[in-house]
Amino acid sequence: MTTATTAEVDVVVDSDLDDLSRHLAVTRLIVQKMLIPSVVLFGVSGNLVNVAVLTRRSMKSSTNSYLTALAVYDILYLVFALTMTLNHYSAVSGSAWYQHYRVPFGRPLTDAASNTGIWLTLTFTVERYIGVCHPMKGKVCHYSCNIHLFIAQLMALINLKAHSPQISVFESMHRLLIECAMLTEPPILHVVSALFAL
Repeated sequence: MTTATTAEVDVVVDSDLDDLSRHLAVTRLIVQKMLIPSVVLFGVSGNLVNVAVLTRRSMKSSTNSYLTALAVYDILYLVFALTMTLNHYSAVSGSAWYQHYRVPFGRPLTDAASNTGIWLTLTFTVERYIGVCHPMKGKVCHYSCNIHLFIAQLMALINLKAHSPQISVFESMHRLLIECAMLTEPPILHVVSALFAL
């Protein structure tokens, strides 16, 4: 029976920690500096092709409106998520402008784009359910593309407000609903100006 001294155990633990540190460094290099930019490049280019195809006049439909909005929010999520990974680059992470962007703007914008994509998928699924399982009710409740745009904008606003605690959610939603009710076609710039008009 052999007993190890404290010094021998410390050497083994230090050796294991060094191995783990090296593996962690290699994993971070591969994932954060090679894989993530590749996925973002592939995702943004694929979603740009989706937007280009789905916005043609011949492709105008309720389904394509949702898919176009989903592609746009996926692009936004990928770009904002890429800006959040810049924290792992020492040249960027130490700069004051990046720290000023990352916490108050980068994180809420990333989360809002992600959550809006999820809510758009849910809305699209409910509309498809109504169209398939209750086709007569679906024809009575047929929405125009303007309504779909308004729903996408409203979801983006709610998600952005939910992730920005310094902005009053209810006050801005009330303002947005009143202003958009007066419009026949709510443009995205109107929603953005209502969002930041506090």
